[in-house]
Amino acid sequence: MKLSQEALFFRSYDGSVIVYGDKWGETLFRSSDGRIFFELFRTGFGGSPAEHDLWFEDPHEKVKMRLHRKGNEIRLNGKVYKKIDGCSEIEVVPLPEVRHPEYLFGLPDEQYIYVSADKYHYSHDSFKLFLGDGEAMKEVSLKKVDWRHDNGTIIIETEKGKLCIPWKFDRELVPTWRKTKLAKLDSENFEIIEMDKKVQLRNKRV
Repeated sequence: MKLSQEALFFRSYDGSVIVYGDKWGETLFRSSDGRIFFELFRTGFGGSPAEHDLWFEDPHEKVKMRLHRKGNEIRLNGKVYKKIDGCSEIEVVPLPEVRHPEYLFGLPDEQYIYVSADKYHYSHDSFKLFLGDGEAMKEVSLKKVDWRHDNGTIIIETEKGKLCIPWKFDRELVPTWRKTKLAKLDSENFEIIEMDKKVQLRNKRV
């Protein structure tokens, strides 16, 4: 991967290296040997470019951590990383594709609508919509995902109909599918198995 001119390299005494893709650490990489770098997922930032705390998730090792940077030094897990001269290109293992529940709704006929997104490369373009009874929900092709800036409503147009999701803080409006009102469900109450173009749902409370 080619890096920008803003990239910063920090190395510890044991040879492990942390790379900021820019001064804010918007993109972040870590290597145990300075040869192969694993992309990290930044989850929080507090401070200035010169001194800050930065929270991140390493999905490759399934850990969440926080580092502190002050000037040319980084402290992480008891180790000190000092700024060094870097290079313009590194070998990177990118963030994995992990699907994450975005919306789950119930229809009056005991069908479900499930919308997932890419957790680490989140965007409306990563949305997938599935429709069915929960046993073998099938993916429905999307035509367009539109976010209304004026009121925060999300409209997902599919080959089978239109899903309208009002801004979550507007309690007077309810989501609809082809103008049928939907019941919003908590995905935490379901075991969700997403397999490419199919999804299985199991209610944990049944």
